[in-house]
Amino acid sequence: MFMAAMLAAIMSTLDSGINSMATVWLKEFHQRFINRHLTPRQEVTVSRCATFVIGLFAILLGLALDVSGRWLEQSLVEVGTIFGLIGAVVLPAFLFAVLSDRANAKLIWGFTFFNFGETLSGNLWYILSRRAEALWQPGMPLGWAGKLDFIHVLIPLVVGALLLVPYLVKRRRQLRSSKICALLGMIVLGWSFGMLIWYGYSQLLITDLPRSRSFAFGLPLSFIGAFILLWFCPRQPKEKWQGLTLATLGEKIIARQ
Repeated sequence: MFMAAMLAAIMSTLDSGINSMATVWLKEFHQRFINRHLTPRQEVTVSRCATFVIGLFAILLGLALDVSGRWLEQSLVEVGTIFGLIGAVVLPAFLFAVLSDRANAKLIWGFTFFNFGETLSGNLWYILSRRAEALWQPGMPLGWAGKLDFIHVLIPLVVGALLLVPYLVKRRRQLRSSKICALLGMIVLGWSFGMLIWYGYSQLLITDLPRSRSFAFGLPLSFIGAFILLWFCPRQPKEKWQGLTLATLGEKIIARQ
């Protein structure tokens, strides 16, 4: 009975999360970008398909956690940080919105994709350095647990800058292809920034012995930079933040006309 109660509690938590994500897919993506004229029956069908896909993804993620933990010889808590790619940007986006009347979609989306790339490179650093450290024996080269070459920073930096070029051309800024290139460019630039942190760490702190990245290691440098950039953004229309920021909490929310 105790195990049944535990499973029931887990299921009640999972189903609410899965149903919420399926609803987000339906309302924010499918109806906006795929089919704007869904009937109620079609909405239910799309939601069911999304629920199935999300549930399948959760199962595969659980299996990936188990395999990764065995391969890296680390605990589930440590390996779980590898898969927290998007969650890292939730708090900054929330703080931008509640602390400032200058928060805007471009900044939040740009930082989301930048942070995604930065987290990807950090995860790669964790995986490769952990594995190299575990396999290292005296007399062997340090490999990925040693000093990193600057070329790993330079190449994604150049590629990311080139991907941003179409969006920087004013007459092409509204094209969907330019926006997609810009978001991909932010991912690559975020990757380059993460590799830069890895490069600086390896050059300053690694000498004769291999050193790996800790799962708890993290410097909020990109978040600090985005927060500084926030204060240079133009102030948003009042109906976007009135009653929603901390400074106007409790005041009447202004509805859009």
